[in-house]
Amino acid sequence: MSSKFCDLWKFDLQTNKFEQIEVLNQPIARSHHSSIVFKDYIVVFGGIKAKNHELNDMIMIDLKSEFKTWKSIWPDSQSENNATFLQNKSKLYDTSLST
Repeated sequence: MSSKFCDLWKFDLQTNKFEQIEVLNQPIARSHHSSIVFKDYIVVFGGIKAKNHELNDMIMIDLKSEFKTWKSIWPDSQSENNATFLQNKSKLYDTSLST
């Protein structure tokens, strides 16, 4: 049985240590998702909650916000996908090969 977590951590390259980021709300724990960092945001795309339970969402968090919260920004993504960030544009492309 595998476990999924929904905690958020940052890694300090100077100290080589992890520090947990406190978040006011938690998204659904997931695996097989894609994520990108754009400016001060982390965007998470799709994923799988449990066997045969694909998530249909895109969520983001503002890392510079004093009170960090996950926000839903798109309800119709797919699981097992890849986020691609091209030419400093804030566009997300689904590059999955599923039919």
